[in-house]
Amino acid sequence: MCGDDANKRVMMFSATVSADSTMAAGERARSVWHAYAQSELAPSGTMSALALEGYLTALLVCPKEVSIDLWALRPWGDAVPRFQDDAERGAVTAAMIQFKDGIAARLLSGRDHYRPAFLPVLGRPRLDDVREWVAGFWKIVELQPDWWLRLLEDRKLSKATLPFLGFIPGGDGRCMEETDKNRDQLYAHAGSLGIAVLVLDRLRKKRATSAAANPARNARCPCGSGRKFKHCCA
Repeated sequence: MCGDDANKRVMMFSATVSADSTMAAGERARSVWHAYAQSELAPSGTMSALALEGYLTALLVCPKEVSIDLWALRPWGDAVPRFQDDAERGAVTAAMIQFKDGIAARLLSGRDHYRPAFLPVLGRPRLDDVREWVAGFWKIVELQPDWWLRLLEDRKLSKATLPFLGFIPGGDGRCMEETDKNRDQLYAHAGSLGIAVLVLDRLRKKRATSAAANPARNARCPCGSGRKFKHCCA
């Protein structure tokens, strides 16, 4: 029994070290992306590192897998990026993947490690930073609007999507105007976005785990929406 306990501790320690290493690599990748995004070679619509974090986070918590041909060019504003040479191309492309893996490792670690980059450890975030992060997140939402609309319509699950609403760019590209009346509410929603992302991640995992069960079409959907399977995730 003692040997089993020791093995479990070793495995837990190894997993923690691996996750920490992946998160550290993700932070280095953020710097690589930021440097490229600021360069003259980057297309004008290239996402900032903050917007890219929101984008990759949405990609990870998305309830349905998004094919790479739909999302791969969006971080560059749907333009074909230019690079100095093959080495830079490889470094920037690898940085995007490492950035994504780092976010995934933080999501896996839960509330102890996951915090969107716009949220400071102390004090309030800059609302413009929140808008930039959500703008990136919403680029993935736009690829699956029907599913996200279902979440908004569901009373229980809408709590995971409502914090985003005040920061979503409208048709004119502008977000909700900040006023004396809504400022505190916007800050409250910004502070709730990290929890909302973790809820969406748990929902995605629950849906993936339940998919193999293949529930009856008239049964409640295993994703937790409360709707019939045939009207939800079928």
